[in-house]
Amino acid sequence: MANIIKVSHSVQYINDGKAVTSFVCVKELIRILRNSNVLAPISSLLDSICPRPLLPYRYTNHDLLEQLVVAGLLGREDFNDAQELNNDAFARSCMKRGKFASAATLSRFFSDLGEIASKERNQALEGKAPHHFEKTAPKRIRTPFIDSFNKVSLQHALDIVATDNRDVLIVDVDSTPVPLHGTQEERAYDGHYGVTCYLPIMVTINEIPAFVQNAPGAANGAKLFLLHADELIETLTKRFPKRRIIVRADTGFSNQDLLNLLHDKEIGYIVGCNPCGGRYIHPEAFKQFRLDFPDLEEIPEEIPGRLLEECGLLVEQARKSKRGSAEKFRCCGVVREYHAANWKHDRTLVYRLAYNPDYDEINLRYIQTNLTTDELIQYAGGRGEAKGRASVHSGLERDSKMAKAAVEAYEGLFCDRGIDEQNNRDWKRECAGARCSLEGFFANSIRMILGVLVDQIALLLAVI
Repeated sequence: MANIIKVSHSVQYINDGKAVTSFVCVKELIRILRNSNVLAPISSLLDSICPRPLLPYRYTNHDLLEQLVVAGLLGREDFNDAQELNNDAFARSCMKRGKFASAATLSRFFSDLGEIASKERNQALEGKAPHHFEKTAPKRIRTPFIDSFNKVSLQHALDIVATDNRDVLIVDVDSTPVPLHGTQEERAYDGHYGVTCYLPIMVTINEIPAFVQNAPGAANGAKLFLLHADELIETLTKRFPKRRIIVRADTGFSNQDLLNLLHDKEIGYIVGCNPCGGRYIHPEAFKQFRLDFPDLEEIPEEIPGRLLEECGLLVEQARKSKRGSAEKFRCCGVVREYHAANWKHDRTLVYRLAYNPDYDEINLRYIQTNLTTDELIQYAGGRGEAKGRASVHSGLERDSKMAKAAVEAYEGLFCDRGIDEQNNRDWKRECAGARCSLEGFFANSIRMILGVLVDQIALLLAVI
């Protein structure tokens, strides 16, 4: 599992009782960056589209990129942090130009880049205003310049992924609200999250941040991912022809066009499914399970009855307990080869049932997958059972292999999304204010992508 570690606190070097510097690692970071030449692809891209020669400019594209990466690794993403870095004589002396570029210089730099992308969009829109197009329309949120940035970001990610020896590529995609606090272009109120925000999708591959597609608030995440799905699948298949590709996402990505595309291209998926609407169910009213799956013939009579019996026992135990409380109960099971009327192909539904004695309620959730039983067990690698949340022995599956597959599918493969959700939260926290303080939509989008690149470089530096 990959974890992104960045220096978020200053480390002081004190000599003879006098503070010399609060950024002792700056020199080493810059040395490694320059020796690895990891910034070369991004610098070349910028030089080809937005040349910035040393004269008349004081800082080249490479100078500014180096500063932004170093500042990001130090946890100093805000433009105004440049003043703090310049106040440190040691950190300032490590830079090629003898100082860090000011906040005004950085702001102009990103505004210039955003203006280039905006001109490309205006040409594609042919005089129409952006709001005349859907929030996920490529003409509105994508341009060749922005796509070039994301391609560099994706290649960085694949270079890191190539160093691990897993025989599977797990592509995680998640919508990530980035709250806004100004008059940024394309800001929009998102009723689901209750904030004015951007709503980009973050895509990771084997826990490595790969790229980000920015979008206005309340954009549809599944449609955003569909914009990139074909090209991403082709790139991964070509680069890693022997690895199994699996797309993993929450219920918001239960989109029939997306799942049909993955199925047709023989890509595995494990995605949330919510036929119950996420309801909490009282044991006495567990017949809802049967209502949610009216087309099933063998399951409704068998599984709901067994579940109701199990939960009834728990409720009875709670009533008889001297402490007046029952123990929590969680189990996983499989609804085999379910095929809803609007589905193009059969899928396996895995359910997780959890009983909460504090509220005397049952929470029933589902995921859907086209992976085989053997694949679910193989790719989870025993992580589901190791977590100890649901035992293969306490569930309601009579077949031991199916019971193991259910636990590994839900508690292992699907719940491993938590790693990426944590990385997304960290990235989002850095974006809010620090990386979305400009007015231009594309200027902020580029800052988001560079934030992903900083996270990637943090991982690359860990293995250099």
